[in-house]
Amino acid sequence: MKTFLTAAAALALVSASALAQTTAPTTPTAPATTPAAPAPGAGTPSAPAATTTARAVNAAPLENGANSFTEGQATERFREAGITGVTGLAKDDNGIWRGRGQYQGRSAEIGIDYRGNIQAR
Repeated sequence: MKTFLTAAAALALVSASALAQTTAPTTPTAPATTPAAPAPGAGTPSAPAATTTARAVNAAPLENGANSFTEGQATERFREAGITGVTGLAKDDNGIWRGRGQYQGRSAEIGIDYRGNIQAR
């Protein structure tokens, strides 16, 4: 009887450890989609994407707020939006940089708010 109990206890231990091993560990899976490779024969861009991204002009109204742009940063944002010949740039009482520039071949009053929204009228 003692042998039978010892064998039963050993069998119970082996069975418990076998059950614990049957559960597969969960591992994070890779995303289902991967970026597409460039098409064969596709040329390389002439400039980095960051320098070719144009900012939207007149996409949103200008908002009053504490503008942390420097004059140089505001001028650069206007240039990125396709506005050239920026002159008379000054920050008004509402925190909006205002001035004049050339946009789409015409002279325009320009402005940029603290969010980076740009107007040209």
